[in-house]
Amino acid sequence: MAINISIKGDHLPDNDYSMVHIIFNQTIRQFRNLGGIELILVSEFSSAPEQWTSIYINSDMLSNQTLSRNHICNVVSKNLKLMYRAVIDHLADKILTTIESLSETTKTDADKGFYLEAEVEVVTEDVVNYMSTMVDVYNVDQSDKMVGRDSRSAIDKLKVEAEFNGDSGGRCGICVKEYFTTNETELIRRLPCLHVYHHDCVISWFEKHNSCPSCRL
Repeated sequence: MAINISIKGDHLPDNDYSMVHIIFNQTIRQFRNLGGIELILVSEFSSAPEQWTSIYINSDMLSNQTLSRNHICNVVSKNLKLMYRAVIDHLADKILTTIESLSETTKTDADKGFYLEAEVEVVTEDVVNYMSTMVDVYNVDQSDKMVGRDSRSAIDKLKVEAEFNGDSGGRCGICVKEYFTTNETELIRRLPCLHVYHHDCVISWFEKHNSCPSCRL
């Protein structure tokens, strides 16, 4: 898990309080392991709706760092329920450090207040192992061979790479024939390892084998 916190702020003239606006996002990044150290990012999406809250801290409270820190943690815990406690503690420390830094540039009593914007992102990385994905997707039976009906059902769920008439675009690694050489519509499937084959070819292949033909080489 990675925690990204970005805080920017400035003086809030003619105010004796500080206001902190916090935006919180949770992101999941899914990677695919291709069998070695190489990882490919396959998807990135928010795991929850964006949340936000605002915190007001008066200047008297800021003089007591422990009190200020507890106040920030309590407000964030109450309003941003999906945020981990460790993230909240880290955020509170960064907010107070930023305010302290701004305080060093205070020239008059009119500069006691501050306005801060904090963006918090918690990134969870999910690595999918290629080989285990192949076994799970293709439902290999105990004899280490594909059950014909199950293999067809599983492959039908794979991404359709192309389903149209078109110009030649490479060769199928199973039948070694070029794609789109006839006037008939061809169905091309992309496996989890990103290799593509004719739909009928890949079904026949997985009735006898349990791994991608190109990855076996």
